[in-house]
Amino acid sequence: MTLLSELKSFKFGTKMTPKDGTFGVEIETETESHTLYPPMTFDQRGIKSEGGMSKEYYIFKDLPEWEGHEDGSLRNFGMEFVFAEPLSYKQTCKAIKSWRKHFKMVPFLKDAPATSVHVHVNFQNEEVVTLANFLTLWFLMENILVEFSGKGRRSNLFALPVRVAETVVWQSAKIIKGLRTGGLPAIHMNHNKYGALNISSLIYFGSLEARCFRGTVDEDEIIDWVSVLNDILEYSRKVSSPPEIIYQAKNSLYDLFLLVFANTKDTILKQLGDADIEALMKRNLFYAGVFSECDEDWGTINKAYSTKNSPKKKSFDELVSGSPYASAAMGNNPVVTDLPIDPAWVVTDYILPAEVPSSDYDDDIYDIED
Repeated sequence: MTLLSELKSFKFGTKMTPKDGTFGVEIETETESHTLYPPMTFDQRGIKSEGGMSKEYYIFKDLPEWEGHEDGSLRNFGMEFVFAEPLSYKQTCKAIKSWRKHFKMVPFLKDAPATSVHVHVNFQNEEVVTLANFLTLWFLMENILVEFSGKGRRSNLFALPVRVAETVVWQSAKIIKGLRTGGLPAIHMNHNKYGALNISSLIYFGSLEARCFRGTVDEDEIIDWVSVLNDILEYSRKVSSPPEIIYQAKNSLYDLFLLVFANTKDTILKQLGDADIEALMKRNLFYAGVFSECDEDWGTINKAYSTKNSPKKKSFDELVSGSPYASAAMGNNPVVTDLPIDPAWVVTDYILPAEVPSSDYDDDIYDIED
């Protein structure tokens, strides 16, 4: 069963617009004035309604894949360029190149601090286990992804990573459990949007939004970021379940990194320099571990289960309270030692050996100066 077919069983899901394609790109830009654009750039407008929201946008005759949205969060003359519809990976790369070529003479402000590049990954047509695998990999790899996204992105208030916004993990787990039991939690856009991974868009549009990437108009940098996300998605389709990912992490964090980023590992390693990949992954291991335990039978997760006849499962709080990761889930991360090993849990034999540091990251992970 695809995610969309499951969401359609909920009242809000009946209003969700089906979408093909995989990626939706949003490029935030600033210029000193609208007069720096070619004449008649913003002469055509349209209005669309989606996810219960109406929005006015600009139409670009020579760029049918793109729309222009005014964004009050941007400074100077801010314009957000957005895909009109999700596109495949190859189409996405082509559309990004076409956009940059079309606006190559526009003097966009470089490194404007209020700008970002957001990428939606469409899960409407994916199996639910693929969604769960993607979330597990994101939580595990997020420190790497945030560092790849650029300086100043660690604690951006509009793209907070899970190390400072743990609710993203617990809400994601509750979404999976809600699909299982037929009772999704209330996910409010304003309360869940500003994570490095926006999970609220899953309920509104059937997508996950990666928000952590720096603002740039360099087509190669944007395509590199989409390629990194595509690698995560492709691996999410191959691996059987979240517990398998944790099992692979137990064997070798770095080998898992190489498996996931088969096509983009060189790009990532070049950007991160001397950063310790395994240390960055280990920081988030307990988040990925707790999430991997949010369903008790991943083998049936793709079947029609959001019905009244679905078996009653433990609540998320009950499940977490019985897990060695419980202290992390409750926002308290003490030293964990001498835990009994339950063979039913794949993740229990790979627990962080010491308290999770309260600082962002240890300085020795990076070859940088704060």
